[in-house]
Amino acid sequence: MKTIRLVPTLVTILLIVGLAQVAFAQAELPEPGFDPRLWFGSAAALAGTIVAIVSLLKTHVLKSLTGLGTVAASFGLGVGLAVVGSLIPAVGYEATIVEAATFGVSAAALASGGWDAVTGALGSVLGSKS
Repeated sequence: MKTIRLVPTLVTILLIVGLAQVAFAQAELPEPGFDPRLWFGSAAALAGTIVAIVSLLKTHVLKSLTGLGTVAASFGLGVGLAVVGSLIPAVGYEATIVEAATFGVSAAALASGGWDAVTGALGSVLGSKS
């Protein structure tokens, strides 16, 4: 019986040792920094920014923000960031106000729906009620 347990353990150890010697990342990573121009590269990037800011606001500033208030804050923040970003030349996001507002709405919808999907999936995996 101990021989059967020993074989998978030895195989696992050999795999870990073998993989430890492989260089996974071979490209040089850019220097980390704060660059708001990257927020406007795609709707997903702006959605991530919206999720982070709304989460920060809910945790530290607006502790009573829940439900539809959170969704409204996401949409307001998305449209606001996109419109302001289109008006500042240094950001490099060139769009009309209507295009920027539409971009902000799509990013906010992705942020709200994406976050609900993630929390719903985690809730179902962890067995909690959502």
